Amino acid sequence: SASDTPRSRSSARVNSDRAFFSKTNTRFVTFAQVGGGAVAPAFDASGEPLAAPVALDPPDRSYAIEVGLETLLDGKWGAATFRAFHDVSKAHEGYEISASYDYRITRGRFSIAPSVGIAWKDDNLSDYYWGVHAEEASFVLRRYEVEAGLSWEAGLRGSFYLTEHLRIAASANYERLQHSVANSPLVEDPYVFGYFAGVAWTF
Repeated sequence: SASDTPRSRSSARVNSDRAFFSKTNTRFVTFAQVGGGAVAPAFDASGEPLAAPVALDPPDRSYAIEVGLETLLDGKWGAATFRAFHDVSKAHEGYEISASYDYRITRGRFSIAPSVGIAWKDDNLSDYYWGVHAEEASFVLRRYEVEAGLSWEAGLRGSFYLTEHLRIAASANYERLQHSVANSPLVEDPYVFGYFAGVAWTF
């Protein structure tokens, strides 16, 4: 049917890894993670255990301008979106390929749309945002190189029309970071959770 015809478009966006800027560990560090998931006290340059917290500024990262292609295929069965983006600003020079699916259920004034998605991020992109580079490593922040990997996410969007034009909208999204990213010393939790609620007016 006509609704099942793929629609493609070229797109540009700023910075794919929003998670980096919200999931960096706290400012003060007194412990360092070691192999096998064990945790041991950090040591200073002379080899003595740290007696007090040490201020740690998270590594600085630039926003990336990414250009790519999006393809949407939808019908009564739901909607599938495929995306491929590559950095053109030379921030990380990496790429991301992702796919997502959502299905909208409408009952009167109320609608709800669960969604799932996966994303493959190459080693250049992943290591730029989540790795600890050689010039950034210290006795409280070890060198760490992130590899490419696959992450997944699940979300839920809902809306309720108060009038013909006015509606209440809310959404929540859970993203599970890929293994190599989750083990980075810059990461506090192996997931990213976001939510939104607001009022929308349709003209």
